[in-house]
Amino acid sequence: MVDQLCSLDSRSYVDTLSNLAFVDGIDAWSALEGIQRGTLPGEMLPVMFHEITHHWTSTSLVGSTLSAAKMSAAWAMMAGEYAPKSVSPGDYAKYLAAGTFLRAWSEGLAQFAEFNVTAGSSRSLTFATNLMWRLYCFTKEARADVLIAGNERLGAARSTLAMIERKANALRQPFTVRDGGYLPGYLAVKRVASRLRAAGGPFEDSDFVLGYLKSFVFSDPVAAKMFLDRDGMAFVDDYFEHVGRRFADLLSRDDGELRRAGNELDEFLEGHKLDDWEGRCFPGLLVERTEFPGAFQALLKRLEELGALAEAALPDDGPKNILARFYRGVTRQRNLFSLASFDLASSEVRHARLTTGEAVVLVRTPERNTMLLSHWHEERYADIKAIESPDIDPKTPQPVDLPDLRLEVWINPVEGGMFVCLHSGHGKRVGITSLTGPCKWEDLPKDLWPRDGAIKLVEQIDESLMAARLAGRAGAPPATLREATAALRERIIMTTDQMLAWLAFPSPLAEQLRLILAAKGLGALRSYRPDALRGLAAMTLADAAGQSAEGVCGRAGMPQRYLELASGLLHDMERLGWPARSGDAWMV
Repeated sequence: MVDQLCSLDSRSYVDTLSNLAFVDGIDAWSALEGIQRGTLPGEMLPVMFHEITHHWTSTSLVGSTLSAAKMSAAWAMMAGEYAPKSVSPGDYAKYLAAGTFLRAWSEGLAQFAEFNVTAGSSRSLTFATNLMWRLYCFTKEARADVLIAGNERLGAARSTLAMIERKANALRQPFTVRDGGYLPGYLAVKRVASRLRAAGGPFEDSDFVLGYLKSFVFSDPVAAKMFLDRDGMAFVDDYFEHVGRRFADLLSRDDGELRRAGNELDEFLEGHKLDDWEGRCFPGLLVERTEFPGAFQALLKRLEELGALAEAALPDDGPKNILARFYRGVTRQRNLFSLASFDLASSEVRHARLTTGEAVVLVRTPERNTMLLSHWHEERYADIKAIESPDIDPKTPQPVDLPDLRLEVWINPVEGGMFVCLHSGHGKRVGITSLTGPCKWEDLPKDLWPRDGAIKLVEQIDESLMAARLAGRAGAPPATLREATAALRERIIMTTDQMLAWLAFPSPLAEQLRLILAAKGLGALRSYRPDALRGLAAMTLADAAGQSAEGVCGRAGMPQRYLELASGLLHDMERLGWPARSGDAWMV
């Protein structure tokens, strides 16, 4: 329920513990070909924007604190009687409570990015959009050219039948966080975004709204300190009360107050360094900026404590060793984004030397071209980009005897670099080179774990954590963590569903509408037909793309009558007191 942030119609996801991304449908070769052309495959754009937004939300103060809470609970549960006093099983209650709401909010933001966002008039550009345009428009240099090209790519993607089906499927999801919270998260984000948009100023830019709503929740220093200071069960109620107060405060502000808050954040982000973690004392989020340093320091202290546990546990052969290897390896790359991974036969790889004497690794591509990688070893590493003519000495290529070779493409979103990495079995590093950005040894991710190895390690932690047993009350047998938290999980689901309904719907009708949409989403409306929902999806996507609904239908090859069928759904929503539009903004 909490562990993965998933794209609804694919196997793509981002893991909340490690921030590791798995993007389905793109292999290393197609990624590399796209990078050489200056753009990734267009059909992957919606999924990429969705998953990059998830990765961005987890690369945050609150996202990192959520991960630390789960790690703390894992140490407490898996180390048994040897667990130090600094960790507690109660940290899992924190992870479960906050993680349930945060996953739904992240899903809402990711779908808002996918279906609605275009970069506009604000001075700043969100981290997610900035990274997207590096992947899809990095042959452009001027910001204006990048924005025009990027918005055109998004408009084209939103005018396809596949995108209409994705949006329709999202709208028919159950209004509950039990299975991910796609619909409640999206409708809540949409309604709050509509209120911000009405305030004007930088909020007229949907990309800025995306960034504001991400920061409002995921850069909240008070929530982060609550994670680190409160006991598990006390945290559960206090967290939901805190989040409710925050949103009530935001929604009660008048237009002028909201514009001032938005302008403060926009001006700050315009000159903000992405890697300046301790300088992220965000203005405009309706929280005292003096709260930020204490929250960062408390998080760093907790991470240092977990790091010390990892160092001490390395010689252990049991579950503690799994946690130690995860902490020493995978957590160090949580800011990196895994773009693609591909199995490679050893027959396609050779060791060789350049005519200038440097040792290199040769990889043969499907087109029978040769890719040059540097040896992934500091003493043998050669900056190939610095060599004027890196020609292979034809006498030197030799076969390699390495098992389970895997070629991977990684992105460093903060630095803007992209890397090709070649791994062998058991995490052995073979070759590496930079696709974009610097290629000196000090600029490379030296300790990068292979993606699939990291995924297996995370799966081991999750399985061990859920199977760990808690001592029961007097006379009761021990229970697994899943069994022991079942009642708490149900209470958290109900509380989160009600909070998101309060954000998503007009307040007097929130509970009524939540119950109507609980099982089938908009599929529960009286006039629902699959084609009617496709028509409604086309209308909303056309608005985001700056096109006519009829034009989108034409480009997607969808019958125009679907738009007429959608009028029944609009009437149903109006009758329920939940209009599909508020002013010029769609609420779905």
